[in-house]
Order: sequence, then structure tokens, then C-alpha cells
Amino acid sequence: MSADFVRAYPALTFASGPTNSLRGAYKLTGLKDAVVVDIGGTTSDIGVLQNGFPAGIQCHH
Repeated sequence: MSADFVRAYPALTFASGPTNSLRGAYKLTGLKDAVVVDIGGTTSDIGVLQNGFPAGIQCHH
């Protein structure tokens, strides 16, 4: 990735299950602004999409 790309898309520089779920929700639905819940086997991760990118992630165990 170029430095310009990283500045424009910082969330793409790390891999995280909840972050990937948020981006996946955007890609699958096309919704740029949404609340997304990723329900796993033992945890539920809640995040907010703003303009198609993760705005914040909070884990509930």
C-alpha cells in the first residue's frame, strides 16, 4: 500500500474480525451508515459504519 492509500483508508491496514465484518456488511448491503452486529460463538461485536468504514467497535462477552 502506498502512504497516500494508507492515509485515505487506515482501517485497511489491520485485520480484525469485527472490522472485517463491518466492511463486509457495507460491501454486501451498500449501506454507508449503519449499526452492525457480528454474532459469534461466544461473543457479539457491535460496530458503527460511517461512510462505509468502521467508526468504532465495542466487544460484549
